[in-house]
Amino acid sequence: YYSYLPNALDFEVDFRHEVKSLRRMFLDGDECIFESFDNDLSPESLQDYSSSCLTKIINDESLNADNEFEMAARLQVDRTKQKALDLVKQDFHELLGLETEQLIDQFLTRAENIKQTALDYFEGNAKKKFVGIYEEEKRSLLTAIDKQLLIVSRSGFERLCNSHSQRFRADLDEHSESCKEVDEFRQHQSSRLEEEINAFKEDACNLIFEQPHWERMREFYTQTLKSELEAINLTRERDVCI
Repeated sequence: YYSYLPNALDFEVDFRHEVKSLRRMFLDGDECIFESFDNDLSPESLQDYSSSCLTKIINDESLNADNEFEMAARLQVDRTKQKALDLVKQDFHELLGLETEQLIDQFLTRAENIKQTALDYFEGNAKKKFVGIYEEEKRSLLTAIDKQLLIVSRSGFERLCNSHSQRFRADLDEHSESCKEVDEFRQHQSSRLEEEINAFKEDACNLIFEQPHWERMREFYTQTLKSELEAINLTRERDVCI
């Protein structure tokens, strides 16, 4: 290992020369995997790539051009994916900042726009020379977007549960004073609970996509709300009985 240290500067010069040579070898019409490195061959922009090459030299391994092309392709496609995510970052913040009713009205439309914006950028800028890498990073991009949208949706569900439970509690408080018979109050309780759950389910349809993990989240919050409303029911019924 130490025998290479005195030649570090020579290695840097040789490495830059090799990278430029690899670029020339890889030219394929107007497509070039190193296009993003055209004006920047600094150690920073090529850190991962150069570290790998240095490791191979230290280990006295021969450099495989195909492997280096693949590594460069992965770096370029991953960088494009990150830029696509940065492009829609503000949209996620705006969604989280919407009022509950606004989120219910706009979530699905804006979520689709976010996906399309990120995909358009990725598909327009990511190199497709290595199809496997391209498809892998495209799936990774969609997964990352999906996770962020789930966070927004979960926030909407929590606020929605809160607003429905508050409305239900206020209604029972009002009727607990006017209902003279316990049976009458229980009948009102039962019908209002069903109405509130159905209203929640209707609103919830606007916060999910038709995919299993989204459906599971809706079911979870539906059951959570139902349990909370039933607890409110028991408390108000006890108060009426007293």
